[in-house]
Amino acid sequence: SLSKYYFITGITKDSGINILRKESKLIKQKLNNNGAENIIAVFDENSNADSRFHTGDEIQIDNYRFILEELLLNEKLGVIFKPKNIKHLNRRLEKFSGLLKSSIDTGRCILLGKSGRYTSLQPALLAGFASDVCVHAHLCSGTAAIECASFNIPTLLIDREGCPGSILSDLTK
Repeated sequence: SLSKYYFITGITKDSGINILRKESKLIKQKLNNNGAENIIAVFDENSNADSRFHTGDEIQIDNYRFILEELLLNEKLGVIFKPKNIKHLNRRLEKFSGLLKSSIDTGRCILLGKSGRYTSLQPALLAGFASDVCVHAHLCSGTAAIECASFNIPTLLIDREGCPGSILSDLTK
């Protein structure tokens, strides 16, 4: 091509949709077999210990702790966590590793943890197709939520960090 620049638009990872649907059925079946009747996928956009440059770790720690505690109280709840970067997650949840392990041991909590150099190798749609609703707690960067919503998966995008300048704040729903 004579062009110096290329722009990719749309959902760039949609070539393996049928494979993802098949894999997600196995995940959902595993959660259902362990008593989960309502499954949520939770997307974590990552964080940084220094909140001046990214959302602080405390917001994400609260997100995980809340869901993990609810999972242990509600035997019909199933959770699929899809962190952007599993390596950072382990550092952030170090104080709550027992809570995470207890949740995973129920068989109703799955942590999608295959990681590449910088981000997860497992697409958001893998968790989305296996869930009843997706929750993404970063309005400033909600690509996982938008990807799932584009496939008509019920999705909640939560503005925990306070991002009033987002174009999504202008929407009525």
